[in-house]
Amino acid sequence: MAQPWEPSRAAVRVRLSEQAPARELAERFGVSNPYPWKISAQRKRTGQMERVEQRHGSPSRATAEVAARGAAPVAGAAGPHAGG
Repeated sequence: MAQPWEPSRAAVRVRLSEQAPARELAERFGVSNPYPWKISAQRKRTGQMERVEQRHGSPSRATAEVAARGAAPVAGAAGPHAGG
């Protein structure tokens, strides 16, 4: 996972310690206006300063048997190169 940009962490620390407006922090650290708010909200939600890894979709519910059956070729199926 990519490491978070260091100035964004600094912006959150400043916001938490000084209660500076998010707009002022965004200008100071060169990030978008809602970014300091987003990081601060995430810290309140997760309790950690670092970004949480994104989860792409739900985990697969297919068992090993079902996955193996899906990978097996279908009997009688002709592929695109079946010399017919």
